[in-house]
Amino acid sequence: MVEVVKIGAPFLGKIVEFLVDPIKRQFTYMCCFNSNITELETQLKDLETTRQDVQMGVDENRRKVRVVGRTVEAWLTSAHEVSTEVEGIIQGKDKVKEGCLNGWCPNLKLRYSLSRKAVKKTKVVVDLKADGVRYTQTLPSYSPPPACLKTITNRDFMGFESRRVIMEEIIKALTHDEINLIGVCGMGGVGKTTMVNEVAKRAKEDNYVDEVAIAVVGQKPNLTNVQLSIADMLGLKNLRDTESPIERAELLRMRLLQDNKKVLVILDDIWEEFDLQAMGIPLECADKNFKVLYTSRTRDLWHDLRTKKEIPLEVLSKDEAWQLFREKAGDSADAPDLQPIAKQIVDECGCLPLALVLIGRALSKKSGRNYNKEEEIWKGTLDRLTCAGSTPADKDLSSRLALSYESLEDEQTKHLFLLCCLFSEDEDIRIEDLARYGLGLSLFDGIAEMEKVRPQVFLIVDDLKSRCLLLDGKNKEECVKVHDVVRDMGISIASKNKFALVIHGELSEWPKKDTCEHYTCISLISRKITELPRGLTCPNLEFLLLDCMELKALPCNFFEGMGKLKVLVLNHFNGILSLPSSLRNLHTLSLPFFNGKLDNVSEFGGLFNLITLCFRNSRRMEELPEEIGELVSLRLLDLTGYYGLLKRIPPNVISRLVNLEELYVGGVVDLRKGRRVDFKKLYGRGKFKDWEGEGKEEEGRNANLRELEFLSNLNTLEIFIRSDVLIPKVRIFSKLKIYKVIIVQDYDKYKIKCYSSRSDSSEEDVWDKELEDEIYNFFGKCKRVFMVGSSIPVPSNRGGIDSLLRRSDCLYLKGKGCNDLVQALLLRVRDGVDGLQQLKLLRIERCDTPECLANTRNPVHLPIAHVPAIFPILEVLYLLGLVNLREICGGPVPAGSFGELTFIRVQNCGRLRNLFQLPIVGCLPKLKIVEGVFWKEQQEDMHAAANRIEFPKLEVLKLVNLPSLKRFCRGIDQIDFPQLKELWLEDIPQVNLLFHNSCNLSSNSKRNDNFGFLSLFPEKRQ
Repeated sequence: MVEVVKIGAPFLGKIVEFLVDPIKRQFTYMCCFNSNITELETQLKDLETTRQDVQMGVDENRRKVRVVGRTVEAWLTSAHEVSTEVEGIIQGKDKVKEGCLNGWCPNLKLRYSLSRKAVKKTKVVVDLKADGVRYTQTLPSYSPPPACLKTITNRDFMGFESRRVIMEEIIKALTHDEINLIGVCGMGGVGKTTMVNEVAKRAKEDNYVDEVAIAVVGQKPNLTNVQLSIADMLGLKNLRDTESPIERAELLRMRLLQDNKKVLVILDDIWEEFDLQAMGIPLECADKNFKVLYTSRTRDLWHDLRTKKEIPLEVLSKDEAWQLFREKAGDSADAPDLQPIAKQIVDECGCLPLALVLIGRALSKKSGRNYNKEEEIWKGTLDRLTCAGSTPADKDLSSRLALSYESLEDEQTKHLFLLCCLFSEDEDIRIEDLARYGLGLSLFDGIAEMEKVRPQVFLIVDDLKSRCLLLDGKNKEECVKVHDVVRDMGISIASKNKFALVIHGELSEWPKKDTCEHYTCISLISRKITELPRGLTCPNLEFLLLDCMELKALPCNFFEGMGKLKVLVLNHFNGILSLPSSLRNLHTLSLPFFNGKLDNVSEFGGLFNLITLCFRNSRRMEELPEEIGELVSLRLLDLTGYYGLLKRIPPNVISRLVNLEELYVGGVVDLRKGRRVDFKKLYGRGKFKDWEGEGKEEEGRNANLRELEFLSNLNTLEIFIRSDVLIPKVRIFSKLKIYKVIIVQDYDKYKIKCYSSRSDSSEEDVWDKELEDEIYNFFGKCKRVFMVGSSIPVPSNRGGIDSLLRRSDCLYLKGKGCNDLVQALLLRVRDGVDGLQQLKLLRIERCDTPECLANTRNPVHLPIAHVPAIFPILEVLYLLGLVNLREICGGPVPAGSFGELTFIRVQNCGRLRNLFQLPIVGCLPKLKIVEGVFWKEQQEDMHAAANRIEFPKLEVLKLVNLPSLKRFCRGIDQIDFPQLKELWLEDIPQVNLLFHNSCNLSSNSKRNDNFGFLSLFPEKRQ
């Protein structure tokens, strides 16, 4: 029996092991629930610590652009998944406590289940943690985190409205998928760095980007240091160990594009373009997550990059400037005795943030240390700011701005910039004057012709503007300005280099004589100086600008010590002017707004090296001195002006100027200043127009147009001619490269019959200032302008006029006296002789002749393929008061016709029934503006025979006072206006169907309220 027991014991033990232990284990799940959950929580914390260590090692590898093993990546994924599952188990313990029977009885089933899961997951977590510990030993140690944006101080940023708008524009560009290079450009001290630093902080805080790296490039960049700065902020420490430029660039490129992170790189203070791709900045890739934001004083960097956006940053408004100055200067700025001085200081700072901050802080510190002398300190600062050539009010400001000047690459550019600083504060400087002074100073070696100098000056001006050293003037095509603070910097440099002496202000007497001896240029502008010293010694002086309205005369020996003088400018001179023949080196004499008297005119002939002579806007000179005819070296003579009173040019004066290249007589018309030219006012503005013409055998009182034939070098002419003068046959018109020829009738003898209609007032009602500026913006670029306003017939076969008609790029023909000119013009189109290939602006007004503008139903039956394109570069077309006009284009349209037309206005053309017919519609890909105003017989704007037409660029459509208009287009299923911004409809009572509902308009188009729009887009009729 005992043996049986001994034999059965092992079997019994196994039975107990298989039956009792499982029961015990299940019971343990129930009893040890809390300890099992606690142990799982502990192991989970350890796993999370290990996971963070592994992740930091992985991040370090990625920052160094090193490959991470797949097993480590898989482990991180598993750790994350297990952690999520464990969190679910741990969160379930609260439900166990809730139990049932309102918490009196625990939920034993759930308790058992969670405890069992906890035990099993604990083992998984422990094993996973052990694997993680092994990985941490193979991964690199974790470096400190990259530099944080919070360390960047930006105490000077203030949320002004002008800055808020720019900030939003930059943020919008950062979120735009098609833009990856954003430039913030502006003059030195305008706040570019402050702006991008604030953008960086906001972009990071608002999660527009994941990482930001900032590097300062500077005027003389070390691109390796720039790479290292970017790498350090991104944690790419091993870039410093890479010597090969190619490998370094590739490493940086890989870091910037890894893991689909949104990365913003800020490059501050760029002065010139460099190869971004070679540096490792991958702008040419299509990664929308990577952006570059840069600041620069130079505009148009990387201009050929399609994915670039440039945002200009201007100075503050006056209110913003005052707020910023008060913030920096402290409470003293609001003190009753100091506030007027403070506001003058703000004005002198030109609303430039850097100037306001530096000067405001300096005043705040000085006021605190010298409370009793506060007013003297503030007045002294103001004096330094207002006095040209004085010690700079803030040396730090001056030195920072001077960097822009020092970055200029050649002496010509520096010279021209300093020349701009010689003009009055806030003055509009004519670029044309700069060219004339540059020629007179022989600034351009080897170039002696104005037509060659002018492009050089425009290039330099454009360069200076792109570097923000010059600003646009009021007429940005013709004038520039210098910011007050930049001008002060330029004057300071010019004074230190003994280049220029600038004396502007309330000076009442000439400075000491010994201060002038070493200077090359002198600019004196004063409203108080009444006399000048005798016998000045200025042996190096080449440029002299005097603007002294109270000056009554120049001393007879004033110029004796100026043997090298090349350019003399006397602005607003009201005294007696006597120029000695000793000024043999004088090349340029400019007398704008001359209101004085020429004395000792016989000496003029001694100025035999004079190249340019300007009497622009001369108010007192009624007769051109005959002695000017002796200036045989003269190449430019300017007698233009709004205020000119020139009444006589003696015979045989102009003809003796045999080297003359440019002649400006009587004034010019700038269509940008108004949409219509009043020829009557034009005639009465004192412009010289009394040329003698054909039929005058004897010598007349004035110069004869035949004298122009003696000027074989003449290439530029601006001239007024009376319409009753018979123009002789002169070949010079066909040789001119640039001209503005204006023929206007004598309103003292004749009158043009004017019509009065609703159209006159309509033009005032519907015209838009912005539109006006856009239309005439290109007028200054027109080089060949021919304008006629006359009720007296002007024959087209009169000497040279046919050449003007054919060669002009701007034609303005007004009045019935132009009927023959218009007829000759349109016959050339009809006969297939000429499609007026060069014309950019055409305005025909109040003529009876034309019935069809472009008639290709030619009598010689040329195949359409052989007919030249009609108006291929015409941009602006006016047809006004053409009472017999029936159609714009008749017959087939040659290829290339009207391809550049941007604007068309048709007004008071009573017989015109259709503005466009289908053949011409397909030729108008660039048409932006269509205006139809007042004509009775029009029934529809366009007659078509196609299912669909499109105006791809049309932005403005205005239909006003068209009593017979019934629809925009007949026989069409769909009209597309994808770019339409403004639709203006007024007084079109007969409209019953203007557009079908399938007319596609731009989503941002606006409309006026003068029309019932219920009938604008009705359902398309079946």
